[in-house]
Amino acid sequence: METPEKPADTASVSGKVTLNGSPVTSGQVGLYSVDYGTLIQGDLDKKGEFTIADPVAPGDYQVFFIGTKGMPDKYISETSSDYIVTVKDEANQLTIDIKS
Repeated sequence: METPEKPADTASVSGKVTLNGSPVTSGQVGLYSVDYGTLIQGDLDKKGEFTIADPVAPGDYQVFFIGTKGMPDKYISETSSDYIVTVKDEANQLTIDIKS
C-alpha cells in the first residue's frame, strides 16, 4: 500500500493524559501517524499535561507511552495500542483517558 503524500505540518497539539481518571505524571506521550508513518512525542508534566513542541500534520495518530509507570502493556508500543486520536488542521487540545 502506498503512503499518501503528507500534508503540511500545520496543527498544534497539546493535552492531558489520565489513567483511570488520575493524571499520568511521568514519561512521554507518543503519537504515531497511522497515515504517514511519522512519530512525535511530548513530555508529561506533574499535572499530566503535554505539549508537542513543533507543528504536526493533521490526521489519525495511535497514542502510546514511553517510560510511563503503571500504564497497561498494550499502550507502551505504537504497534499494540488501539487508542486513536484525530488531529485537525488547527490548535488541538486532546484529552486522553486510558482505562486499565
